[in-house]
Amino acid sequence: MALEPYSQARKLAVKNFRSDSSRGIYPYLQVLDEILSYTDIVAETELGLVDIPLESIVGTKSAGRTNAFASNFMPLLSESSEFSSKWSNLYESHMKEGIRDPI
Repeated sequence: MALEPYSQARKLAVKNFRSDSSRGIYPYLQVLDEILSYTDIVAETELGLVDIPLESIVGTKSAGRTNAFASNFMPLLSESSEFSSKWSNLYESHMKEGIRDPI
C-alpha cells in the first residue's frame, strides 16, 4: 500500500491547515451545500458530463468528509485511519491506470 505518498500528502495538509488557521482562514474545504443553504433555488438543470478546469474547483458538494481534507485538498486524517487506506488504494490505482471514470 502507498503509505509514504499519503504521509507526504498529509504533511502538506497539516502545514496548510496550520497556515490557514493562523491567518484566520477556514482551514477545510468549502461546502457547496452550505453556501447554497442561504440561497433560494427555484430549479435545477441536468448538464450531463462537463469538463471543469481544476483551478475552478474550490471545495466539495457535501460536508461528509470536510474534516478529512485541508483547503488544499490534501488529506488530514492520521496514517492509521481507514481513510488513509482508501486514499492510498485510490492513489495506487490512479498511478497505475490513470483516471478511468468521471469525478
